[in-house]
Amino acid sequence: MEQVSETDTSWKNNGLRWGIILGLIKMILMLVIYIIDFSLLLDWKLKWLMNIVEAIAWIFIGKSFYSSHQNVAFAQVLLHGLILFVMTDLVVLGYNLCLYNIIDVYLPEKLADESVQRTEEVMQNFMSKDRLDAELASVREKITNGYGVIPQLIGFAYGLIGSGMLALISTLFIHKRQK
Repeated sequence: MEQVSETDTSWKNNGLRWGIILGLIKMILMLVIYIIDFSLLLDWKLKWLMNIVEAIAWIFIGKSFYSSHQNVAFAQVLLHGLILFVMTDLVVLGYNLCLYNIIDVYLPEKLADESVQRTEEVMQNFMSKDRLDAELASVREKITNGYGVIPQLIGFAYGLIGSGMLALISTLFIHKRQK
């Protein structure tokens, strides 16, 4: 039987622990944003900023962890990052499912209203009033339906692709510095 070294399990445990911690931090930040102004949840710049901060945090976590371990394989660093990002995304998914389906069941409608209003401001100069109304009704329906359980799970699956890319990019930084 093959023995598992302490290093082989410690990077997995480190990824799980820090993934949950980052997920809880992200969840708390989203809760604060929701309390301050729910419409900020639609701000794409804020979402990108949170993802960049998450990637930077992973680089520091990875660097600090792997500075104490010598000759770590690229694949091990990558898997550590994937575990961390997937755990973070799972915590946030659980929070989002609770927020949209239990805590504030009217939030998807509020977000749809806000999004339609923003879309209308942008598009009113480019379309006729009748066509704009039809488009906005379609946008409202898609947005409202996008906060259900199945669309959230599909979004999580797509998010895994983004997490994989973030893990790969940040692994390149960590592994490069390690050599």
